[in-house]
Amino acid sequence: MAKRRCFSIDLIESIDFRKLSNEAINLYFGLMAHADDEGVVINPSIPLCLFKIDENTITELIEKGFLLTLKDLLIIRHWHVHNKIQSSKKTKSTYTEELSALCINNRKEYDFL
Repeated sequence: MAKRRCFSIDLIESIDFRKLSNEAINLYFGLMAHADDEGVVINPSIPLCLFKIDENTITELIEKGFLLTLKDLLIIRHWHVHNKIQSSKKTKSTYTEELSALCINNRKEYDFL
């Protein structure tokens, strides 16, 4: 996992993002920090515990379109909007098979095939 992450100010200032609860916003930032270099979050328990947030907040982020679920994984839907990691510095996700069920649409968002 990388030590640095970027955030798109356009997405963070969007109306949809600002409509999220404070807990969901905090969790989103925590999940971004704990995602691998392709936006996959394996274990959300660290940010949930760190911010003292109820696990049901994940449901809000899924319902509002900020997270996708794939088997037991959480995927940051707007990962490629936020982060542009050079291929020479990128560590491939160990979940490439699961990610093959997704595509990146023209808005740089993950979508299901």
